Amino acid sequence: MPALTLSDVWASRGGNPALCGVSAQFISGEVTLVAGANGSGKSTLVGVLAGVIPVERGRVEPVRRNIALVGQGVRASAQVPVTVHAAVSMGRWREKPWWRGLDREDRRIVDEAIARLGLDELKSRPLETLSGGQFQRVLIARALAQQADALLLDEAATALDGQAAESLDSIAREQAREGRTVVVVSHDERDIARADRLIRLDAGRVVATAADAV
Repeated sequence: MPALTLSDVWASRGGNPALCGVSAQFISGEVTLVAGANGSGKSTLVGVLAGVIPVERGRVEPVRRNIALVGQGVRASAQVPVTVHAAVSMGRWREKPWWRGLDREDRRIVDEAIARLGLDELKSRPLETLSGGQFQRVLIARALAQQADALLLDEAATALDGQAAESLDSIAREQAREGRTVVVVSHDERDIARADRLIRLDAGRVVATAADAV
């Protein structure tokens, strides 16, 4: 059944039309691949799903959404000395009041996310000392720690090496098997071939969709 639905959605980026009447469904328990050329509206679509880009016309349902978004991360500043462990722990703060600390279950979830991304030996390192690929793995671990209903990966594998990119594909499938809605933006033909569902954009419009054996 659809977990996220766009109905005749219009949205802009930088004052220019980026989505033009897009309607699409994203299914729980599936990996949906969003493909298209640069400038076709892929990142705007993901931003609309995440609620970080406003909709000018149309509807996004449900209105209240618990979504984890991973894009191509902006590197941390040395002025903000945050460790890997602290950054991943931020994924647990969404539903907590500011005055409460993390409990034992939160810490277990954070430790599992760190281990899943192979960051155990780096968890005490400040973010600004990490390579681009290491920093990207931190962002993915933080998203896993959030345990959101939907995971959006906007070309999240770009900074990763081959092994880490394969691991991210496995993580996406694991998340789908656990019943989450997973949306992946990618140009990689292997990702397209492995997806459960495909949505292809061109100039802000859906030009092709397919399910199974895309």
